[in-house]
Amino acid sequence: MTIEQRDDEQALVRFDVVLENPNDTELVLENFDYRVGAGTGGFRAERRAGFTLPPLAVVPTSLPAVVPADALEGPIPINGRLFWFSREDAQRAFYLAGWIRPRTGFAASWRPEGP
Repeated sequence: MTIEQRDDEQALVRFDVVLENPNDTELVLENFDYRVGAGTGGFRAERRAGFTLPPLAVVPTSLPAVVPADALEGPIPINGRLFWFSREDAQRAFYLAGWIRPRTGFAASWRPEGP
């Protein structure tokens, strides 16, 4: 996690996420739906992915969140889903028709470094 901005009340952070495609076909990444459980109510977002994941590739990306400044004392959990579809004709048609919604989940927790 990277702290991008911070004041006395809140902080803009970015969670680093590494995506891996073990398949022989390109995956079109649609959107992230995620929640950061920091402070009262936490932070919830839906973010358009906006890129494709090449076959057999590992690609880093990041997810932004605004959290209370005191949450930086940790731990800060994040969990969510990534929706995607294959460029293969049949799978793409089923996705666009709304019959299938392939997705994968993720979860992690950031803890501050300390003694």
